[in-house]
Order: sequence, then C-alpha cells, then structure tokens
Amino acid sequence: MKMKNLLLVLPAILLALTITVVGCDKDSTDDNTPHVDNYYERADPVGNIYILAIAGETTRAAYAGDSYTLTIKQSGQPEKESKGEVSTIKDDGELTMKPTKTDDTFGVSIKDGKMTAITGTITLVDGTTVAAPGFLSVADMAVWLSAQGDNTADKPYNIKLNISDITGTADTIRANNTKYVNLDLSDSTFTVIGGDHFYGCTSLAGVTIANGVTIEQTAFAACPNLTAINVAADNSEYSSEDGVLYNKDKTALHTYPTGKIGNPFIIPDGVTSIEDYAFGSSANLASIIIPDSVTSIGRVAFGNSGLTSIIIGNGVTSIGGSAFSSCTNLTSVTIPDSVTSIGEYAFYGCTSLASITIGNSVTNIGDNAFSGTPWLNNQPDGLFYVGKVAYIYKGVMPANTNIIILDGTKIIAKEAFKDYKNLTGVTIPNSVTGIGDSAFSGTGLTGVIIPNSVTSIGNYAFSGTQLTGVTIPAGVTSIGYYAFYTSTLTEINVDAGNSVYSSEDGVLYNKDKTVVIIWPLRKSVSIPNSVTGIEQYAFFGNNTRSVTIPAGVTSIGSYAFQCSYLTSVTFEGVITPANLNNAFIGDLRAKYLAGGIGTYTTTTTGTAGLVPSNAVWTKQ
Repeated sequence: MKMKNLLLVLPAILLALTITVVGCDKDSTDDNTPHVDNYYERADPVGNIYILAIAGETTRAAYAGDSYTLTIKQSGQPEKESKGEVSTIKDDGELTMKPTKTDDTFGVSIKDGKMTAITGTITLVDGTTVAAPGFLSVADMAVWLSAQGDNTADKPYNIKLNISDITGTADTIRANNTKYVNLDLSDSTFTVIGGDHFYGCTSLAGVTIANGVTIEQTAFAACPNLTAINVAADNSEYSSEDGVLYNKDKTALHTYPTGKIGNPFIIPDGVTSIEDYAFGSSANLASIIIPDSVTSIGRVAFGNSGLTSIIIGNGVTSIGGSAFSSCTNLTSVTIPDSVTSIGEYAFYGCTSLASITIGNSVTNIGDNAFSGTPWLNNQPDGLFYVGKVAYIYKGVMPANTNIIILDGTKIIAKEAFKDYKNLTGVTIPNSVTGIGDSAFSGTGLTGVIIPNSVTSIGNYAFSGTQLTGVTIPAGVTSIGYYAFYTSTLTEINVDAGNSVYSSEDGVLYNKDKTVVIIWPLRKSVSIPNSVTGIEQYAFFGNNTRSVTIPAGVTSIGSYAFQCSYLTSVTFEGVITPANLNNAFIGDLRAKYLAGGIGTYTTTTTGTAGLVPSNAVWTKQ
C-alpha cells in the first residue's frame, strides 16, 4: 500500500471532519468494500504536526465504522487528540469522520458527538485544496480564533465566513491582532462592506469577496499586511488581477492591497480611473507607472504611500485632492500637459519633493496643493504662477502694491492674496474666468474691475477689503457666500445683460428680483414687497436695528440675519418651520413659530451693540 501525506492548514471541524485524498490507491485485495489506504503525517505552516491513525494504526486501510485518532502536536504544548468513527467512504476517496467524545483539540470544540467549529482548508501534497474553512457566525469565528496560537502575515489562518451580517467581523480580527487571517467571504450574503469596516485592520492578510457585494472605497484601506483582494470570476460588479481589485471591466482601479509588494507596479492599459484611496498608505509601493489610458487620479489615491518615483501618463486630466499628500519619499514628478486640474492638498507634505515640472494646461489648482514641499519653498518671492493659474503670492509685499495679473491667466487661486494688507490695487485681465475662495479677502483693495470673462466668484473672495462698491459683469453665474462681506460696501451693481443676477438700489438680487442675495452692510434696509425669498447670509452683519419681513416671503436661508444689530423684527406673513432656517440670533425662530405674525423685540445686546446668541425675544 502507498502512503499519502496530508497538510492540514487550519485545524477545526463543523459537525464532521471531511478529508479528500486525491489519487490514493485502493486496497490491492479482492475486497470491494470502499476503503482508503492511510498514513498521514505533516506539518502545517505554523509548525503544528498532524497524525491521522485508523484503528490505532497509521499503515492500515480505513473502512466505514473504523475508529480514528487525529493527533495534533503543537510546539511547546502538550499533544492533543480528537477521536471518533469513520462514518462513510466514497469511491473518490472521501472520508467522513465523526467524533465520538468530548474533547478540546487545538481550539476545536467537540461535544455530544458533534463539532461546533469548522475546519480550515485541507491541502494535499499535490496542491489540491479541499473544503475551505468556514463559520456560520462571527461569534463562532471569534471563539475559534481566540484559541489559536500567534502566526505571521505570510502564514495566515484561512477562514471562511458564511454570514448575512458582517457586523463585528473586523472587530473580531482586530481583537486577535497577533493572529493573521485570510478571510473568505465568497459564500456570504451581506450586500455592503462599509468604508471604514476593515480600515486599518493590521491582521487582515487576504480577502475574497462574494458576488453582489458593494465595496465602499476605503473598506480595506490602510491594512498594512493585506496582500490580495480576490473575487470570483462570476462576480457581476468587481474583478481582480494579481490581488488588485478593479471594477468588472477593469476600467477603474478600486483598491491596491496596502501590504502588496512588487515594484514597479504597472497599471494595466485600459484602466481609465484610479479611484479614491486606491493606493493610500501602501508603504511597500515605491514605483508606479500610470498608462495614457488613465484620465483621472482620485482623492488620496496615493496619499501617505512609499512612492519614490511615478510616471503619470499623458491622458490624465485631473489629479484629485490629497492624491499624493504625505508621500515623503517622492523627490520629483512631471505633470503632463494633459492635466487641467490639481486638487487641494494634492502634494501637500511631500517633504522630499524638490522638483516639479508642470504643463501649461493647468487651469484649476486647489489650496495648499504644493504646501510643505521644498519645490514651493524654493520659489522666488512675488506672485507665483502654476500653468494658467495665479497660484500664490510669496514673501513680504511692499506698501501700496498694485498687481497686474498676466494676460492668459485663467484662475486666481484660493487665498492667492489673502491678508496682504499692502495690496491696494489689482488689474485682472479679460482671460480670467474664476476668482477663488478668499482670493483677495483681508487685502487693502479699495476698488476692483471684474472683467467680463469672469463666470464665478468664490466664497469670501473680497471679504474684509475696503471696497465701497462693485459691478458684477454679464458673464458671472456664481457668487459665493460672504463674497463681498465688507464693512465699507454700500452698493452692488449688476450688468443688465447678466442672466442670473440683477440689482436695484445697490442690492444684489436674483434675475427677477424675488430673492435677496446680498444686502450691503452699510445700506439701510427696506425689503420690497415683491421679495419671496432671502438667501443665506444675505443680511449677515448689517447694522440695521429694525426690519420688516414682507408677507410674500416664504423662505429665509441660514444665518441670513445672524451676527446682526437687530432688536426689532416684524413678520407680516407665515413661514413654515422647514423654510425658516437658523436665520436669526437667539430664540426668535422659536418665538415666531409659536406666536406667528407680529412684531418681536429684544432688549438683550452685547459687545459693540451686537445682539448675542442667547438673546431672548418677546412678541409685542
């Protein structure tokens, strides 16, 4: 009789231990009763020795009804045994063995002739893997895992979960963070793995995903020992290649396992997008090549990774916020001409990044995109441009400075001149289409001409300046909140050709003058009866003491009258709770909703005559 060696990768059994011996010889006698020739002794990856004996012998054939003994020898531990009876033997050599005594074998619970935990994978000498391990509940897995010895990330416990609710799975693995796990979820029926479900799970070494499961983008992010994410070939939403997770048709790279090793990693041609967090915190990733097929790099796509070099393909048009943030080993990067947008904090904190080459097509750059890099620190003082963006003013600005922005500039970046009090004048060319958030806030500007090319003015763009008036050109379609929040402003005028905005008597309205958008701080207040809505922040900081809300007003935006001097408000109509947001100081909203139409006053005033947040209002 020939002997076959058997490797048991994980030692646990549910209800019965099933061992399939591939290619074993049948007894050479004339007895046709199903039986298997047996001698099994093998070490598993963590050093445990398994010996299977039939009827007390390791060299005799196994028949149904025979007794068996499974002996487990653990390093530094007493031997453990599981005993039972061979139940059935199939023609293909499969043995079903049922334990017949109460025992505690290497974390396997045996009671009343039944196992209450499930075996691990059984791998034969020829490499065949049989009956992947599994548990029917997270609680069962927790009991089993807590009883196992410590292992290493390259020799994980293979565990299969057949569950409908994934709650607690990651916590169970984290609670055993010296025991590395390769998790098979292919038979589970839950539908979503949440964005932070396994985030930062240090003991997760591999995972296999079931069909029909949605995987949120950061589900497996920052798992330092995760080397493979696998999905079944028939999965309808995802695919995997070499342990990397993609969408089904491999046009979007979803997640690169954080612990995967292999440099350079070449993204397959045909991928068009690198999703948010795809390579985030991949400490082993030193080099990557992005093909020309890729058009977008998502947020935090490579953030905090070990990158030392990167080749960005000529098809990329956008680099997301924080895409390469805190890549402290990255020393140089070339951004091709195809790129038009670089998100906020894109290269923030890349403390070794001394060389950046940027194409001329960039028309949008988020704030702090290059902050904390030697490259930006080494740029000369003055107004610094990136592509077609007036990006930032560096250094000390001389008194009474008048900046002339280069013709051809498309964007004045967020906070480009913020808090430069010595900036008293600026010339904006007719090529500029956007003025970023806080671009001129806190400067000494006393006047500005906004060219017809401008379509958007960001939040706080001119707040805290010395402007007394401004004209909105015909092309502007978007004005952010607080854009002209300044104590000196008395009027806002709008070009008659503007399709979105209008003005009357210095007040900014929507086109048909039914919604108040900005009421200048130094302008007395008298809301026309034609008004039906008041935008958020519309009267924020205005110094009027009394206001009447016309009967036609049906909605008031958040903070519309916050930080105000108001001590008397008259409501002439009814506004529903859903349309009366956090618009007023103190308890006025609650008092009006309870008391309805009428005049409400407060005698509570604070610093500089401002009404404080705890003001108490009374209906007259």
